[in-house]
Amino acid sequence: KEPFDYPVPDTAEIIRSSVARTGLSNGAVDITWQRYDKADTFARGYLLYHTTGPKTDNFNLIANIPDLSDTTFRHQGINTAEELNQYRLQVYNLCPDSGAFAGIHRPVNLQATNQNLSIRLDWFPYQGFNVEQYRIRKSTGGGPFRDIGTVDGSDTSLVDSSIRCGIDYSYKVFARGQKS
Repeated sequence: KEPFDYPVPDTAEIIRSSVARTGLSNGAVDITWQRYDKADTFARGYLLYHTTGPKTDNFNLIANIPDLSDTTFRHQGINTAEELNQYRLQVYNLCPDSGAFAGIHRPVNLQATNQNLSIRLDWFPYQGFNVEQYRIRKSTGGGPFRDIGTVDGSDTSLVDSSIRCGIDYSYKVFARGQKS
């Protein structure tokens, strides 16, 4: 009788990674991925890897997610103010053999600079899919976020001249596009 070879899992794709909190040591990034194929009865979970900076050859395992229905993870206690955080995902089966890595995803890491009655927003290009445009949203004084503009996918900055002294502002940048 021949031994049974368990199939190696396919890839589960990361949908997005986004900075949930900016900080030097208390930052957080939310990573979301497509649920792996339910028909693969040998698949058991996900392995999530992380690296910082532009290098892509030194990823470290940060989470073993043993439930295939879990499709989000919050990576906390990291530097999101100055570091470029990048993520990869693998599916593993009951052997545990791992499938191919999903593509690398990196959030934009938004930086805001006060320019005397204007705020310059700069960010790194999103990595993970082809960006067609960025949508920028703003919260004034802790209120709801509202759209303040869009820029082409090759642009990585915007100046907000609609500010007043003594008011706190928060910003979010969303990458829109499609997987290459």
